[in-house]
Amino acid sequence: MKQKIILCILLLSITACAPAVTPTSVPTAAPTSTVPPPTIEPIFADTPLPTPYGRPFELKAVPQAKLIGECPVKLSPDLPAHGLTKLANVQYIGCQYGEIGLFEIGDRLYAAQSGLGVTAFSLTDVTDPTAPQPIGVWLASAFGFEADLKPFRQGERHFLALAFDDRAPKCGIAIVEVTDVHSPKVIGHYDGSKVGAETPWCNVHTIEIDQDEQGNANYLLAADTDTKSMRVLDIRDLNQIRQINTFHLHAHPHVNPSGGEYLNFVHDTSISAQHVYVAYWHARAVILDKQKLYAGISQQGNIVDPTDNVPPAGFLAHYVAATPDDNYLFLEDEVNDANGVRMFDIHDPTQPREVATIQLEHPIFAPHNFVVQDNLLYVAWYQDGVQVFRYDTSNPNQVRVQPVAQFPVRASLSTGPFGKYTGLWGLRVHACQLRGKPRTCIYASDIQAGLVIFALDEGIAGQ
Repeated sequence: MKQKIILCILLLSITACAPAVTPTSVPTAAPTSTVPPPTIEPIFADTPLPTPYGRPFELKAVPQAKLIGECPVKLSPDLPAHGLTKLANVQYIGCQYGEIGLFEIGDRLYAAQSGLGVTAFSLTDVTDPTAPQPIGVWLASAFGFEADLKPFRQGERHFLALAFDDRAPKCGIAIVEVTDVHSPKVIGHYDGSKVGAETPWCNVHTIEIDQDEQGNANYLLAADTDTKSMRVLDIRDLNQIRQINTFHLHAHPHVNPSGGEYLNFVHDTSISAQHVYVAYWHARAVILDKQKLYAGISQQGNIVDPTDNVPPAGFLAHYVAATPDDNYLFLEDEVNDANGVRMFDIHDPTQPREVATIQLEHPIFAPHNFVVQDNLLYVAWYQDGVQVFRYDTSNPNQVRVQPVAQFPVRASLSTGPFGKYTGLWGLRVHACQLRGKPRTCIYASDIQAGLVIFALDEGIAGQ
């Protein structure tokens, strides 16, 4: 979500940058790209950074009788959809919905949605996509804007990581155990002061979680908006979470001195087998070596910079993710709708090559988050709803991208609690069964209309 609209954090200019920490026992990698190497800068005494808070993170369940809400926004039944069928819509009390995540326990599939600060999260049993069953809604008293949520697993235990980004003390990362989905339990609340960081940070806009070969969560990436950095946390032992590295791009200024708007900061991240991808707003996207990052080694990264037909307003790197083979990269801008989604050839990460621009014919607004699975790109395109594209990279010299399915969620440009940033926030993709036949289901989070479940038409996926 665009920062100048939804972030009410310390907007007085944070002029000093966080140092990138390199443990003395690990040698620093030699420069391999043209990005200026990180340098250690002092944190001035008057810099308005957070201090340790000590405020407990507590959950409160909404009574079952008050669980279901009747939200004012309804999905129009007569919009020009094709390739997708809407199966169900669940609306909870609060009527504000952010990021969505899926997790499985036994033979049950659950959807978790953040509440953007109105509620902490909701849980829904979506095992039967045509008849989702509400589990519960939980509040986090005294905590503010929750921009992200990610489920993860360690062994037989299941958790949610929640990111809060709304000025002290309503900030930090909370971890909640949801092994018993009817009775979530708080594991802990974390900020820079609690994980051994060299600089106190607390406001976290987005998070991403990696896992080992057995599917156990091992590292968490936090987009820290206090120092405009990415923090790397070792979460293999939840009793001793610690920061092991920092990536900070010295692209100054980080904040507009005249208006307080964020200019260069880590907005979001994604993880592949070999790389970590960082969306750094005005500073574009950065490709990092994942193993070096987890080893505590300082690195410069490789910049991915869209150049084809970029409008005068520029390109703001909002979210970035790679294809399953790690050879191509998708990057989108949620502010300037003319930019759409860009696709890059990154066979050589030091020389990214732009190969496609993905745009709607008559978009209502810009894209938001997306998922890449197999040879399909699933985009939560804000008010334009679910947009699905098939990409073909069999000929690297002539990459092809074509639309295969769509389901709009607004008939025309409308506004919500965050202005024109309404419609679909995010989505997840999972195999499902409909009338005994295997299908692909899409679980989407509509900012004002709740959980919406779609099914992709037969024959689209897997071709």
